[in-house]
Amino acid sequence: MKHLVLIISSIALLLVFPATLFGDDRVHVDHGNAGMVVSESAIASRIGRDVLLDGGNAVDAAVATAFALAVTWPEAGNIGGGGFMMVRPADGKSPVCIDYRETAPATMHATSFQATDGTHSHKAVGVPGTVRGLAVAHEKYGKLPWRDLVIPAVKLASEGFQMTDTLADSINRVLLSKSVQTDPQHAELRRVYGQANGSQWQAGDRMILPDLAATLTVIADDPNAFYQGPLADSLVDEMQRGDGVISATDLSNYKAIVRPAMRGTFRKFTILGAPPPSSGGTCIIEALNILENFDLASRDRFDATNVHLIAETCRRVFADRARYLGDPEFTEIPAHLTTKAYAKTVAATIDLQRASTSESVAPEIQLAPESPDTTHFSVIDGSGMAVSNTYTLEASWGSRIVVTGRGYVLNNEMGDFNWFPDVTNRQGRIGTKPNLVVGGKRMLSSQTPSFVEQDGKLLLITGSPGGRTIINTVLCNILNVTEFGMDAASAVSAARQHHQWFPDRIYLENLDREPHRSVAKSLRSMGHDVANRSAQGSAHTIAIDHDTSNIIGISDRRRDGRPAGYSAGTMAIWDFAEPAQRELTQCSHTGSLTTTWTSVLPSCMTDGKDQLTIRRDAPHEIFSSFAPLGAAEVSTGRIVVTMKVDSAVFAGKNRDEQLRLGFTHDNLKPQVTARMILGRDAANNVIVRGEALGTGSEIPATILGSDGRIDQPIELRLTVDVDADTYEIASRSADVDTFTTHGTGRIAADRIVRYLRLSVLNDFAAKGEFVSVDRIHLLRL
Repeated sequence: MKHLVLIISSIALLLVFPATLFGDDRVHVDHGNAGMVVSESAIASRIGRDVLLDGGNAVDAAVATAFALAVTWPEAGNIGGGGFMMVRPADGKSPVCIDYRETAPATMHATSFQATDGTHSHKAVGVPGTVRGLAVAHEKYGKLPWRDLVIPAVKLASEGFQMTDTLADSINRVLLSKSVQTDPQHAELRRVYGQANGSQWQAGDRMILPDLAATLTVIADDPNAFYQGPLADSLVDEMQRGDGVISATDLSNYKAIVRPAMRGTFRKFTILGAPPPSSGGTCIIEALNILENFDLASRDRFDATNVHLIAETCRRVFADRARYLGDPEFTEIPAHLTTKAYAKTVAATIDLQRASTSESVAPEIQLAPESPDTTHFSVIDGSGMAVSNTYTLEASWGSRIVVTGRGYVLNNEMGDFNWFPDVTNRQGRIGTKPNLVVGGKRMLSSQTPSFVEQDGKLLLITGSPGGRTIINTVLCNILNVTEFGMDAASAVSAARQHHQWFPDRIYLENLDREPHRSVAKSLRSMGHDVANRSAQGSAHTIAIDHDTSNIIGISDRRRDGRPAGYSAGTMAIWDFAEPAQRELTQCSHTGSLTTTWTSVLPSCMTDGKDQLTIRRDAPHEIFSSFAPLGAAEVSTGRIVVTMKVDSAVFAGKNRDEQLRLGFTHDNLKPQVTARMILGRDAANNVIVRGEALGTGSEIPATILGSDGRIDQPIELRLTVDVDADTYEIASRSADVDTFTTHGTGRIAADRIVRYLRLSVLNDFAAKGEFVSVDRIHLLRL
């Protein structure tokens, strides 16, 4: 367990980890002990978490997250594509991979494509597998009704959602491409995803997708409706408008396949991966088997020899990928690829001091480029059931064809086949037999959803987008944790490398920064052609620390996304995910507690970016708001509230501003049970202190920031123990794993907890003065 131990509180709290290993790339980290979802979209992650809170399991949450991503991450989240879902049941049953990879239409064959064919076309669309794959997963493992898992995505599409910077950039980029602007076959993409006035999307804009909402509503009633009936007819009609060949029979005959997960070992760890037609499991297990023959841990993680050995290993693994891998229904996959004996013979061909040439490894084959625009998410529930899911449209926005009137984007996965038999050249064409086009065949994939176990216990759930870089990204993550002993957040942050055999080149992420800048010269002297990659992958990962029974969710900010976790005893979570300019009384929450805030706090509004901005532009008689606990009032035991403050600026002359969060016995003339107060002292330091009125006692101030500012996110925690008549104040800054207790005080013996109270007091009206609250989390322990 030493590789994954993070000393953390048992309470689910969000922090931001700055990267310690390179540049500005950072990861978001969330902690919990009852469930976690990590995806490319904060909205989708929260939808999945809410399913867990509603009693669903990991597969239920995965289905809901996948449909939500089809709305909020359309460049790769999809119902018009396919992928692989790894499921590790909690009941000791064997892990499986649900293969819902697209297939070639029945009439396609090895010579169907011509040199003039492109991948942004109807002809490049494979038979979609996502809806059937999710339905099979739900039928086999799900608990909640199917409709309940799809309806959140329907609401997102029909009511709209806030555009992030990343999503706005993605949509603007595809809409501004020349072919989309001019080609009639992309007119529906322009209509559905373009602004009515032709302007570009901006962060904070609201996107509504009524056609997609209607399509998802039909799927919510019956997942088979995608493959038979009006929805299927619409897809076939779309094919006939272009040069596509998918037929009604292709759709009705499509099947998702439940396959046993691949299993390998590395040192004392067990690796579970996706089998062919995914190449991910085979390649990861083969690579780790080869690297097991070298003592990587005796050197620094980014020592030039280690980078060289990983690159040389991947060079050989990718050569085997091209030689042997394809759809197992059409291609016999050699069993020796994942054996220790074979790995030993391959390892013996690696020179510790010199780079090989790709020609010498396998001179007859060369690889074509593959799109990096896939999406991965990871899920775990309180019972331990886990899901690692990767799915894609292939290229960013797939074929760029939207089914007319249905609102969803179609894949261009046919481009992952080898189009021309026996035509393999240095320009990137591959003509090897295992991945030639055959009707009904599944094209080879690099998707690598993975689990890592130790002593039979799940330690890591990981995966990534990135085309052929996926395999290298996942390999780096697994090595960082298992071989080099990094915690999971540092493993995801760390710089990555890529070698895919051809082109004969090693790509280093952020070559102009450390740690790669220091090793580039040594690698070149070994004979490597070294090139830069500005960013590689987006590895949304979950780690499980069995020593503390905690779950650590890590989202990779190389793209976008957030983890969303929770702990046992969660009563309410306010994420403040409403559109901009919503008042506190309009803010929704998730959890078992049924309550609403009683009062508007003047000038306190959501910002449309998951924050509640606290201000008080002028003195006002209403300065506090209550969330009644009702039947959940606490007269015995402990209750905890945490508040994550992303940033704060205190600028008033009187230095008497206060943001107060705590518990009260009543709400008419509030008898405060205990509260924490964020404010300033006479020296302009930002402080937190505690108060318990009546016969209670104070907790002295602790300094959190200087010059009236908090520049990095910080968690504040108030714990009240009614049985012991005590309360405690604690905090945790962005770069620290554990909470620091700032003091313990007494509460009045005649007071219990009936209300949660948020209040803003005194002069909070200076220009630029605010407190930005990311989340409030209420738990009963």
